[in-house]
Amino acid sequence: MKNTNPVKVYLNRLAVSGRRSAISQLNEAKKVFEWNDPIDLLPFHLLTYAQLEILKLHFSEQGKSARTINHALQIIKGVADTAFKLDVIEHKAMMRIKSVPSIKGKAIEKGKALTHAQANLLLSSLSKIISKVGVRNHAVISIMLATGLRRSELCSLHLNNYCPESHSILIEKGKGSKGRQQFLPDWAESVLNRWLRLRGNKKGPLFTKQGKVIQPLTSGALYLIVTKKTKKILGQVFTPHDLRRTFITRLLSLNVDLLTVSKMAGHANVTTTQLYDKRGIETQRQAALALSYGSSL
Repeated sequence: MKNTNPVKVYLNRLAVSGRRSAISQLNEAKKVFEWNDPIDLLPFHLLTYAQLEILKLHFSEQGKSARTINHALQIIKGVADTAFKLDVIEHKAMMRIKSVPSIKGKAIEKGKALTHAQANLLLSSLSKIISKVGVRNHAVISIMLATGLRRSELCSLHLNNYCPESHSILIEKGKGSKGRQQFLPDWAESVLNRWLRLRGNKKGPLFTKQGKVIQPLTSGALYLIVTKKTKKILGQVFTPHDLRRTFITRLLSLNVDLLTVSKMAGHANVTTTQLYDKRGIETQRQAALALSYGSSL
């Protein structure tokens, strides 16, 4: 039987990370309208222009950034578009929702990146733990820093996604359901192989939970590993997404061109990649000092 629930169909089209974000935004929106039912039973596709303007105002008064508010609008517009394609609403109703303008405002930078010294301290400290769980954690964090994988991408990896012949990992379904090949630096592959010698060659998830039964490491468990280890070793909490920011920032610091970095990060466009750039004012100072036209005056 064909599913005609626009929220369910819209969410099922998204990658895991995108779905998690969309669910969070829809739950925030339902609070504004004082709806009590689960989000997949709510009529987001029937919202009026005036109701969406009220939603924007409410979110703004809560202190949400322009980027967050516009993201929520984009999700609701996506639900409306899905509803139209499912013949649940008319074209006029869809266009009324899509005509609601985004709000303007400079995006507030969020997140942070590890410095070179912090990343080195983190990895060297993890390398000294010889237990199976310790070796796994070292490998997990090493792969994240070496590839910039999203949480959902890392947790979805299977043993056969690692290609030792090409020294790479195959991400079969990244954000937007796009696959890509991620090459590994020698140091990260060495750490990964150390883990694989303990894991064994049984089919299944590349990174597993503790225990005899092979089960995949969950997104929640990965988050706790990264935040707890960074807090303990660095005295500061970093999230898995901060490791992704570190990967991108480090490549840009090494003068890798923006288009290549964007492809390595699995971004659809370079504008998204630029938001992850956490290089500070020192980079600008060094660039100015390096500027030359071949002669001194």
